[in-house]
Amino acid sequence: MPSFYEDVIKNDARFNSAKRVADPELIEPVTRAAIANILQDARALGIELMVFETYRSQARQQELFNQGASKLRVVGVHHYGLACDLVKAVAGEPSWKGDFSFLGKLAHDHRLIWGGDWGDPSVHAYVR
Repeated sequence: MPSFYEDVIKNDARFNSAKRVADPELIEPVTRAAIANILQDARALGIELMVFETYRSQARQQELFNQGASKLRVVGVHHYGLACDLVKAVAGEPSWKGDFSFLGKLAHDHRLIWGGDWGDPSVHAYVR
């Protein structure tokens, strides 16, 4: 049985890289389609988003943890192609300014969990 993680991610040259990876091809195909729909829906709202990070190695996760940018020492779903970070695109550059609650609604509309929900016991993972 094919495995996206085994067949694609583990064979990618960036598997152990400590650098940020923003390649949508390293997102599992069903999740990638949902993210493409989120980007399109945001654009219809007049909000331009960009994919900031997709795959994340353990080395990158450790770096983020050491910098205090993440509370997770061990990489989670980013490592398996099941997550990506979306940010606003302002003049082609990433921006974290302003309200992102719209993104939570769009994620939920497409049966994904929004990062702003992590740690909320009332939010349950969706089952496909």
